[in-house]
Amino acid sequence: MHKDAGEKEEIKNETGQLLLRVDGGAIVNKTLMQIQHAFDDGKKPPDNAIGMMVSRIKGKLEKELSKGKTHFLESCGLPISTYFSALKLLWLLENVDVVKDAVKKGDALFGTIDSWLIWNLTRGVDNGVHVTDVSNASRTMLMILKTLNWDGSTLETLKIPKEILPKIMSNAEVIGHEGKGWLIPRIPISGCLGDQHAAMLGQSCRKGEAKSTYGTGAFILLNTGEEAIQSTHGLLTTLAFKIGKDAPTNDALQGSIAIAGAVVPWLRDSLGSEIEDLASKVDSTGGVYFVPAFNGLFAPWWRDDARGVCIGITRFTNKSHIVRAVLESMCFQVKNVLDSMHKDAGEKGELKNEKGQFLLRVDRGATVNNTLMQIQRPANIVTTALGAAYAAGLAVGVWTEEEIFSNGERMKKDTTFNPVLNEKLRKKKVASWCKAVEKTFDLADFKRYVQSIFVYITSVGSFEDLASKVDSTGGVYFVPAFNGLFAPWWRDDAGGVCIGFTRLTKESHIARAVLEIKDVLDSIHKDVDEKGEIKNEKGQLLLKVDGGATVNDTLMQIQ
Repeated sequence: MHKDAGEKEEIKNETGQLLLRVDGGAIVNKTLMQIQHAFDDGKKPPDNAIGMMVSRIKGKLEKELSKGKTHFLESCGLPISTYFSALKLLWLLENVDVVKDAVKKGDALFGTIDSWLIWNLTRGVDNGVHVTDVSNASRTMLMILKTLNWDGSTLETLKIPKEILPKIMSNAEVIGHEGKGWLIPRIPISGCLGDQHAAMLGQSCRKGEAKSTYGTGAFILLNTGEEAIQSTHGLLTTLAFKIGKDAPTNDALQGSIAIAGAVVPWLRDSLGSEIEDLASKVDSTGGVYFVPAFNGLFAPWWRDDARGVCIGITRFTNKSHIVRAVLESMCFQVKNVLDSMHKDAGEKGELKNEKGQFLLRVDRGATVNNTLMQIQRPANIVTTALGAAYAAGLAVGVWTEEEIFSNGERMKKDTTFNPVLNEKLRKKKVASWCKAVEKTFDLADFKRYVQSIFVYITSVGSFEDLASKVDSTGGVYFVPAFNGLFAPWWRDDAGGVCIGFTRLTKESHIARAVLEIKDVLDSIHKDVDEKGEIKNEKGQLLLKVDGGATVNDTLMQIQ
């Protein structure tokens, strides 16, 4: 501000100081984290907050409820998933005694992180305010999207007492005031939004405009205005924002990607790779595709049984190709979601620029990567905080709605990326990516029925040292079909794959997976049967081996 306005535009006091006036404060938080807190103390929750990666009781509900996974879809716009707060609350009520006892006594409250913060900021047990906002409430699986009220039918089905839930407020209104003991008491708390909804407001997304936040995961939202579109292509129907008690509600279609930015530190920390440097050494992935389904796949696939795969490996594949494939995986996942949005909303639901282009507004840390950004990067990558500030300021009259959404000047400072691939190649790569995604299905229990093949790869490093650090592959399997597969498969169309990745996969697990071998011996046994094999006094068939790789003790399992 000082650089833009200069000294002449700033009013200072008698001591030459520029004073900052605080009109209101805002809360912005992760929508999918929730806390249970108790009346008797109010300062410490009776149990830990539960994050979005927890998998608990989803299967049980799907079996018990008549409509299975989509039982509550019409009311809240969400499928049954551990991704949302309701199932985490159910787990607490069923498994944590201190929570169960507090609820029975009427000494417990439940809410997302915003509720906990506001409760404490407004003096907690001393008449603190127990509220949430419409955006956070929309991610619990418990709110009716059309009325913005808690769904009594859902609460009854799940046996959740309504009295423990917070009051639902809009995103921009005075909720309460900071109590004594905080830095500046009596400041009005006038804005509250979930992180993705705040980013959408921070990006000034009007009806027909979309944004993608590249955090741990990626979260793409399309503002559908006052129309709640029921997705038929794997997306979630949710709320965008309601900026005022009497303001209209803006709804949205959302596609959530479990692993996006999180794959970069995984690759860097677990596999010892420097992402930027390696990716810049090649101009393509060399036919390699990486799908980071570490804990399953979210939109638009929704497959809990998926696990990470890396396919298309040849003898010419090196680390740079794999790293570039990791970066491209984020782009492909966002592309899948945008395609689903286009199918659900149609041409009329998308707002395009004067060139007929649909611009995707992006934010957060991964947007600094030029390789990743093919469409648009904002001048301000932290738009989540900006959106919360917009809501708070709107509620107390700092600015108007027109000023928030008149973003022409701001857009001039943004960097716009246009696709550089021709349409034919782009469609071919997307089709190959979709084939790679299909390879991730049904891999949660993969180690029960798949055996791996050995190959010598020079680019990975010292297998002996790496493989000896772990006593198993951790569920990872490597098939070195660099130029097809010979005996016993004889498939010229096969390509190398490495599958079964999770967030815990290390370089040592991959090295050990490369060393495992057995398929050919099984085929020999089937062909010659027991009588054709000479065994030792212990009844063992000994395989005589030679060649350079036999110096590796981990590889040598027989002779």
